[in-house]
Amino acid sequence: MLQTGGTRFPILHKERMNAVKMKQLARVGLPLLALILELLPWGVTMRFANPDGAAHITKTCYFDLMPFGYANFGPLLTAVFTCILLALLLIGLAVKKQKLLRVCTVLAIAATVTSVLPLLYSSYTVIGGLITACLAGEVIVLAGRKR
Repeated sequence: MLQTGGTRFPILHKERMNAVKMKQLARVGLPLLALILELLPWGVTMRFANPDGAAHITKTCYFDLMPFGYANFGPLLTAVFTCILLALLLIGLAVKKQKLLRVCTVLAIAATVTSVLPLLYSSYTVIGGLITACLAGEVIVLAGRKR
């Protein structure tokens, strides 16, 4: 039997390597998509009372400090957790450590939980729902890895 590339079946080996690369891309891609969505200016909706009776609505991005100043801590914490998660995942591409992936899993869970906090303040938007979906998908991707 002819062996090439250290394996008996080079085609299967190539397919397996492509699957591993796709998992790594998904691992980094979902937080990257969440970060892009967090930068959009429609992520958080804040309603203020107006003397005319109609509510004044302000929309901001997740990195804006205005929601944080009004005690809506979820968006900024989600944005910070997502940045740290993305940085650790990029480091994890170069350094294959199981502890790092465990830390990333816990951080993704924390980011997902804090991304739902704007529901308490009625400031949850469709963008916020997409961010939560990306982060929940990241939890599933990280939790589904081989141990």
